[in-house]
Amino acid sequence: MMIGMKKLLRLLCKLGAVMLLAMHGIAAADERPLAQPRLVRQVTATELLKSDWNKSAFDQSGELLLVVANDRAFIVITRTGRVLRDVALPNRELLVAAIADAGGHGWLGFTSEARLVRISPETGLATPRMDLGEAARKNVYERPRAAFAYDASGALLTLVQINREILNARNKEQSLLLLENDSENPVLEARIDPQGTAPSEGVLTINRRQNLAAIYDPKNAMADILFWSLPTAAQTPQRGIHQLCSVAYRKLTASMQPLDEGFVVFNRDGSATYLSAPDAGVCNDPTNPPVTENEPATCNWQIVEPDVGVISAFAGNRPDQFIIVDLGLRAYEVTLERNRCAFTKRLLLDLTPFDTISRMTKRIGTSPNARTDPDEYAAKYLERDGSLAFIAGGGLVIAQPGQQPVLVGDLAGDPTGAWEMDLEGDLILSTLPLSPLKLFDLGASSGASIDYDVFTRLERIFFYQRPYALIRDMRVAAVMTLDGMVRYYTPERGAGRLKPPDQALDVIDPIGLCASVDGKRLWVTDLDGAVHSFAREDPLQPLAKVGQIETKARGVLYKLGCDPKGQLAIIGGSIDDDIFIFESGSRGVKLLQRLKLEGTSSDRARPSIAADGLNFALGSHIFSRATKKHHFKLDLEVEGSTRILFDATVSQALIVGNSARIVPLRRTRDGKLHLEPPLYSFGAVPSGGWLSDGRILLQREPNDFEIWRPGQPTAIGSFAFAPENSWLFIAPDSRFDTNRVEATRAGHWLMPDDPLRTYPAEIFMRDYFEPQLLARLSACSAKKAEDPGACDAAFSDIRPLASLNRVQPGVRIVSVMPRGGEHATIEIEVTPGEDQTQPNDRKKTGVYDLRLFRDGQLVHRLPDRETDANNIETWRAEHLVRIPAGEKGLRISFEVALPTLPDSRSVSFSAYAFNEDRVISNLATAPPFKVPADAKPRARKAYFIAIGVNGYDAPSRNLSFAVNDAEMMAGTAARFAGYENVPVILASDAGGPRRDATTAAIRAVLQRLAGAEIDDALLAHIPGADRLAKATPDDMIVISFSGHGHTDKNGGFYLLPSDSGASPIIDENSLKKFISSEMLGTWLRPIDAGQMALIIDACHSAASVEQLGFKPGPMGDRGFGQLAYDKAMRILAASQANDVALEINTLSQGLLTYALTHDGLGAGGGVAGADINKDKMIWLGEWLQYGAERTPVLYEEMRQNRLAYRYVGIDLEFQGRDPSVDPRFASMIERRAQTPSLFDFARPGTDAVIGISLVAPRR
Repeated sequence: MMIGMKKLLRLLCKLGAVMLLAMHGIAAADERPLAQPRLVRQVTATELLKSDWNKSAFDQSGELLLVVANDRAFIVITRTGRVLRDVALPNRELLVAAIADAGGHGWLGFTSEARLVRISPETGLATPRMDLGEAARKNVYERPRAAFAYDASGALLTLVQINREILNARNKEQSLLLLENDSENPVLEARIDPQGTAPSEGVLTINRRQNLAAIYDPKNAMADILFWSLPTAAQTPQRGIHQLCSVAYRKLTASMQPLDEGFVVFNRDGSATYLSAPDAGVCNDPTNPPVTENEPATCNWQIVEPDVGVISAFAGNRPDQFIIVDLGLRAYEVTLERNRCAFTKRLLLDLTPFDTISRMTKRIGTSPNARTDPDEYAAKYLERDGSLAFIAGGGLVIAQPGQQPVLVGDLAGDPTGAWEMDLEGDLILSTLPLSPLKLFDLGASSGASIDYDVFTRLERIFFYQRPYALIRDMRVAAVMTLDGMVRYYTPERGAGRLKPPDQALDVIDPIGLCASVDGKRLWVTDLDGAVHSFAREDPLQPLAKVGQIETKARGVLYKLGCDPKGQLAIIGGSIDDDIFIFESGSRGVKLLQRLKLEGTSSDRARPSIAADGLNFALGSHIFSRATKKHHFKLDLEVEGSTRILFDATVSQALIVGNSARIVPLRRTRDGKLHLEPPLYSFGAVPSGGWLSDGRILLQREPNDFEIWRPGQPTAIGSFAFAPENSWLFIAPDSRFDTNRVEATRAGHWLMPDDPLRTYPAEIFMRDYFEPQLLARLSACSAKKAEDPGACDAAFSDIRPLASLNRVQPGVRIVSVMPRGGEHATIEIEVTPGEDQTQPNDRKKTGVYDLRLFRDGQLVHRLPDRETDANNIETWRAEHLVRIPAGEKGLRISFEVALPTLPDSRSVSFSAYAFNEDRVISNLATAPPFKVPADAKPRARKAYFIAIGVNGYDAPSRNLSFAVNDAEMMAGTAARFAGYENVPVILASDAGGPRRDATTAAIRAVLQRLAGAEIDDALLAHIPGADRLAKATPDDMIVISFSGHGHTDKNGGFYLLPSDSGASPIIDENSLKKFISSEMLGTWLRPIDAGQMALIIDACHSAASVEQLGFKPGPMGDRGFGQLAYDKAMRILAASQANDVALEINTLSQGLLTYALTHDGLGAGGGVAGADINKDKMIWLGEWLQYGAERTPVLYEEMRQNRLAYRYVGIDLEFQGRDPSVDPRFASMIERRAQTPSLFDFARPGTDAVIGISLVAPRR
């Protein structure tokens, strides 16, 4: 079953698109005029390796590109690669070829129904221009082909090929049609004789000076070149189009372009030949040309060496100028001189880094084959500035004059889609050929890409493999490689959840995998047809083999499904229509039943098994049995369905296929199922599944995921995967959520008053970005039956964007220069924005609130001040970057400290600003900056600032164990590996001598870390404060606070220092003595540490971040949440914004502190449990994640064992209450676990190791 790289890629190119069409259908685009701004997903071609770019077409200016793909056509903005809109055709009709409309705006296209249409770029609508009639659609066996060219008068010449099958014989009928401007019928038509050596897949080109057409076949060296005459404007139509002559060229042609009175033929062997126009209807023989007095009738040029060769060639900016691409993927500009048969060439760019196949083969570790298909490339000079646009196997490249070429996007191999999809609970696992698996947790809004041996598998067994499964209860994916190793992956960012140990199983060449929902049982099928069963008592322990059975089946048993308990496995065959049913128990594995049903081998989906094991569905068939002691029998067939999925109670089924619907199920005594009339219908949906709480996920096309709550008129929203492990969720009103808020390429904005422009997704994020949007919409949609306005009340109003200033100021990083080894000087240029083409009256803007980041951390602002963000006029006045009068812009230099340690020798810098309406600018970036070799490495320090407040001015607020918490947390600093540890304790005892946890002392410690000059007397009595110094990018700062927290009526959060006032009553005056989150942010802002974390073990502490309206993104807001995001901090809050934190009397500690120190780092002498991912290292983010996950477990242990606890909160209702004497308060904390919140704003790849775990934890 081995196949080579070249064959594999070609099979995937051809079969992949066919299979996608077969699986997902073809939906007509819905392109209605926009009534309001709309966020749309970036969805490109689903073909893995599209190789027919000659069907696509740039418009006349080159600024727009119409991509003709197998399943749809769409319009792309050339300079950005953003998809503008789909082409809307009726009745699932498809475009097969296109050309720029020479007589107007947009394109002309030929459709699968043999119609010529005019396509508008503003709307995507295709209006009829010409119909070849029913005769052109009769007895066809595949889509027609078309090639276009314009003659000297602007009339369109079309070469049409109808592929017709008559009496089991297949014929290719080719005709030339001449269509004048605005005519609906061809003026002239001529048939091409199919006999002899006529081109079978002809390409058309025209010499307008001579009104001479040539047809050649770039894929057949034995095909003749045909010359045809075209009538001039003065000639009568009756003269017609007729063939003049043919040339037996006998060379493999890359391209043929007009030149002077004839044509130049670029050959695959790197040569080029001039063919003069036929003389009196007789073609000139290029091997024996006539002799003329003025210039040679033919020329031969050797453009590149024969062993290099030419793939393709295109017209340049002048009649004698051309662009060629050689087999080494180098693009040249070539100028030909006829009079001397000479040429000059200039290297334009190397396409290898941009070419789709080259990048793909590099990623999977193989060498690309020699490229030979001229249709994989296209080129066009853009009229506006002479930029050159290239399509390199699907990669869209822009080369601007004097600048380095840039890959602006991929037009094929759509990364937002899925070829196949598995669904368990709220987990999605999707695949694309030759791509990583995409794992996504809809409940947690987090995802991951999983690399595995996909290429090796495709070489051996093509797509007949599904070596992965979801484990619902553990929220992980299991993936097996061909060597039998099973590995487990979590979608969560950073540390991940507890998961089973990776393990080598006794299986050779596994191809199918399924698992029970609890992960205790796994089933595996292998390439030889054996079925293996594995089990374990504890999902965190290794698997043991239960048994295996040899099936002796022909084909590949890759369609494997399990029941929820993993006791039953059902497998569909790929050749013999066999269905195997196995059972695994304490006595091993046994074959319960072997069924055979014609047609089931062609089904590709896994079997769907009912939760009680009495029914299963394979493809469109349902099988039933009365009890588990009976055999399954075919129950019924649901025509037009591709998969049938049962809900958890087996009371409803989701049927997907040509007519997706949810139907109630009624089961009779003999186990048979009856389908009642459908409750809800969804149209054509080839794939889908049940989510939690009755929601469903529908996959209409490979890149179209919709989430519905049955019974509601619109979807909750749509979901898309995106490159670089990012994703985008969009609600019907265009609110969105994403994990890459600064620069997601998964979607962009379309405006109703500006149809030919797109805006990046992040430009309007202030209004439309909503964190946890799916969860919030799912929650409010569940209430709509009782409260139709539930979702309206859950979100604030959106300001009208049509009148918003959309002009972005310019931000550019000019240079990054070393300064003294440990610092760099970054020069930034900002320019006011101006765009006179904006359709509203807002055409200019100044530059506001410039921000500079090092490795994703805010290091400088200009102006550096805080202002009330709700007053736009005040904000503008305080945050304007003032540019001197008469200057076009301003250059500003910032000095930035650099990390100096060996593992951080490359640094990235980025910057952005805002316009006058707080619309973000472009994200300016600089190439990675290498720290100078002479930079002297600094000592890496870990500052652990532990604050504990037992004693308060108001005795009623006193606590018992907050100081214990501080001391225990400070002691963990000694466990931070690789750092010079600097623990500092600010403690205040109840009635004791220590009173260091005051506002002034806390501020002084943080100011010292920021490098500010302060009075040493403020720190004199604080243990460890004498070792404080200005923090550097090599340092880590962890601040913990144990004490009281308070949330006011406006959602503002406060920490209570020891000197928070003697009055137990909280009012406006007492709030002034508390430490507000804004005040804390002001103290932390100037600190320049590489890692920063804040642990708040206090009630309502999540409110420190989750203040009203906070959104984690580049908003330019004030407030602690915004600072935490900009500084890439991690904040672990002990409790939710409306919840409590607890102390445990028997442990003399707070729950969160105990989880972090005793359990997480093994402070009590035990195993360090915070090594969640079992890599024998403990990361800062992993440690905090462990604390967030472990604390609710500790709470449950406390609740069940009735450990004594004490409330650590303070508010107006429960102030000072003790649960032992207040049953109402005790009831409140009994019914809600203490659940910490981790706000991890650290950028991916910036975590730091804080400890070593030599033994994996067992619990």
